[in-house]
Amino acid sequence: MQRATKRPVRHGEAPYVSQRRCKNKLHDAENQGTPTGEAWDNLILEVELSAAIELSSRTLEITATFEDGSELTRSYRIFSVPDFEEIWLRNEEACIASFEEGAPAYEPEQLYAL
Repeated sequence: MQRATKRPVRHGEAPYVSQRRCKNKLHDAENQGTPTGEAWDNLILEVELSAAIELSSRTLEITATFEDGSELTRSYRIFSVPDFEEIWLRNEEACIASFEEGAPAYEPEQLYAL
């Protein structure tokens, strides 16, 4: 798999390679035959980057109700790790290698934190 250019994900910022550009590459590749692995990899990565940006822009609020009727509410923010793209690429490579080698399941590196 060819690596995309390393670039950190920042809240509210547009990803390095636009989804439109990736889709256009896929479309062009389809007109010339099978889409390339690189085009698919870029599209999948852009979807992941977009999801990371969306997740980091929201707050998760959880309320627990206890037997006595009292409640406790906590708010959390999920955010991507600083080197999200690099870790995602390593996870993807490990997954592919695990599948190809018939190796035991790999343990993916963490992409998000609270």
